[in-house]
Formats: sequence, C-alpha cells, structure tokens
Amino acid sequence: MNLLPPPDRLLTRQEVAIHLNCSIPSVKRYNKSGELKPQKVGPRLVRMFESDVLAFIQARGGPGRAKLKFQPDLFKATYGQCILEQVAKIVRDRCGQREAEGRLRQWAKTTVVHADQARCVSVAIQTLLEINEDNFARLGVRRSQYVAWKVVWETKSR
Repeated sequence: MNLLPPPDRLLTRQEVAIHLNCSIPSVKRYNKSGELKPQKVGPRLVRMFESDVLAFIQARGGPGRAKLKFQPDLFKATYGQCILEQVAKIVRDRCGQREAEGRLRQWAKTTVVHADQARCVSVAIQTLLEINEDNFARLGVRRSQYVAWKVVWETKSR
C-alpha cells in the first residue's frame, strides 16, 4: 500500500506560463523575485514543481490581473493518482461493489486526511461506476482483467 502522496510533477516555464495565463518573461520575473521558486535541473535548465505553481495561484487569487484558464482542483491534484491506483487494484482483484466500498473506506481511513475521506471514497466509487470498454486502459489494467472484474461487479450488485 502506497501511503505517500503522488510525486510532484516538474513543469517547464512554458507550461507554467500556460497555467498562469501569462508570458514566459513574466514567469522569469516571478522566479527572479522569489515568488515562484525555480528548481535547477541542469546548468541552464530550470523547472517548477506543480504544487508550487498551484500554491502560487491560490495565494495570489490568480496571476496579477490576468484570469486563469482553469480553476485548479487541489483535491484532484492531491488524491487523483492515489484514487486511480486504488481503483486499479479493485479491478485487478475482481472486487464486487460491497468489497470495493469496504476496501476504499479502509484505504481512506489509513491514508487520507479525515476531512477528505468521504470525498475520496465517493470519487473512487464514481470512477468505478464510470469504467467501460473505452476507458479502462487509463487504469493500467489488461482487457482480460477488466472483463473478469465487470462480470463480478455486475453479478454481485444484483
């Protein structure tokens, strides 16, 4: 069981500029002023952690006067990957609905902050309900695993 949060993605200045709806020179100014801390990954190469960018956006209520192209979902950024991992385990282990809900509640109880536990379980169950032939591959499960799980899921739900 992975108790650690998902690894933080490193973003290029161009990706940060897109998130902030600003120019690359503006991102460089934020770096130089210390408002947005750059991470040196090479002699002339810098990146910024996605979590730092989200914190920057939240602290400023947006980048200066510019409007954001998206509203960052901190819940999804924090738990999204962990939820998908749990859903994938449930599919691989061919759990029915009751067993899946029990596993998710136990996982949330031991891994997730108390205030977010119910939402994590709800989002994971919703994800399970939305799995179909067209999107099961995003979980990293084989078609045979998906088909076997779907039979159990639909049988035990009746």
